[in-house]
Amino acid sequence: RDKWDRLSKVYTETKVPHFRVGYLRAEPEALSTNDGWAQMGIVNFKEMHKAMFVQHYNLFFVDDRSLAAGTDTLDDYRVIILGQAHVQDGLQDRLLAWVKNGGTLMMGGGAGAYNKFGRYSGKILKETLGLTEVEYDPKKAAGIGVIRSAGREIDLKKQAKYFWYSKGKALKAGVKVLGTYTDGSPALLSASYGKGRVYTSLFPFGWNEEVTAVFMDWLKEVIPLPEATCDEPLVEPVLRQDKEGNRYLCIINVNWDKAVQPLFVLDGKYTNLVDLGLGSGIPVATKVRQGMTTFTRNLDPGEGTILWLGKRQETSQPDGKAKAAWVGYFAVEKKVVGCRKEGMALEVEIKVLAAMKADIENKKYAEAALKGQTIRRSIEQKSARAGADALLVLAKGLTGKI
Repeated sequence: RDKWDRLSKVYTETKVPHFRVGYLRAEPEALSTNDGWAQMGIVNFKEMHKAMFVQHYNLFFVDDRSLAAGTDTLDDYRVIILGQAHVQDGLQDRLLAWVKNGGTLMMGGGAGAYNKFGRYSGKILKETLGLTEVEYDPKKAAGIGVIRSAGREIDLKKQAKYFWYSKGKALKAGVKVLGTYTDGSPALLSASYGKGRVYTSLFPFGWNEEVTAVFMDWLKEVIPLPEATCDEPLVEPVLRQDKEGNRYLCIINVNWDKAVQPLFVLDGKYTNLVDLGLGSGIPVATKVRQGMTTFTRNLDPGEGTILWLGKRQETSQPDGKAKAAWVGYFAVEKKVVGCRKEGMALEVEIKVLAAMKADIENKKYAEAALKGQTIRRSIEQKSARAGADALLVLAKGLTGKI
């Protein structure tokens, strides 16, 4: 009973402290028309949540009625995702003011193209990017439905029913065109607006894996690293904080059939961690590396626990992008160390790991990421060969007995 009371208070007397990512759902009023068009402007929330979940970005649902009632506020969010075509002018004005004050707005499809009467508005698109008219037209996808961006081509023809495009090509000064349709019209754009920034994909997020990957790249430009992350995609870490500034980490292994030992990484320095889920509390061994706190926990399928972290201590260590690169390094390093303990020969991989570390120290983050991928692929291939060899030996042994 005491344990239950102690753990339940973590949820009832704390809240998520770090800058949040919110998906804004604007409820269309009765005067709205063309509800089908409105639906086409909505991002695929399920797929967006899935993409963010496995990379440990917490996504929150924001309702415009909560904003109007004062029970929620845009100031609680670092990033807002907007994907609806019908958005009231008043809400568009509030979003513009929020961006101007430092927020980041990411829009998909014809976000805000129409007002509550179903008439063209496009206030945010025009004010921030200079897009005077965007249009929903699936038939256009057959002719121009390929996005060309950063050397890659994203074919949207199979998702033509979600297709939006800009009828005009004139943009405001300073707008960056990050991708175009095959006719040269803008498809992916970004621009500064006041102290904040706007990113727009005229094709809605979530309906195409490559467009969703573009969104994740944009998100990482704004928030390079979640405050709590780990190297297991199906383990969820969530930070919470009480009124005194003490923090807790709630973790759960979502795998229903797999035990894991994740390496957790917390941005900042924490000392004297305690696992509250074991007895009256068990101390947790930690390391502080590159301005981040790391530790491991063993989690059975479906198992979760809560850790007391105490107050976060700031560090003068690398910036967000550098820390994100180091998190990748820690995960690959853990993989290499674990496989070596199992007897796998990894002389080449160890040399590549050292080169990966040097790349991060020299701020060559893209090169470091590629080396990390190379190491992972090499280990996977060696593991597969070892498994095949073991089966072959087993088969020969059984054949001999027969």
